[in-house]
Amino acid sequence: MRAIFDDVHDEFRRSFASWVAKEIAPDYMLWEEAGIAPREIFTSAGSNGFLGMQIPEEFGGGGSDDF
Repeated sequence: MRAIFDDVHDEFRRSFASWVAKEIAPDYMLWEEAGIAPREIFTSAGSNGFLGMQIPEEFGGGGSDDF
């Protein structure tokens, strides 16, 4: 039987969970109350490879077709 997720997926989930714990969780309630998250959180997400994953690499994306 084929596994749905491979090591690359597992590593992505680990790194994303770690980023969320560090960058989002501490201030989540403040942002929820304010109704907005700071721009820096999106910049950080992009810098860490969590945005634009399906955009071709030649255009600055991650070049992935399965996330």
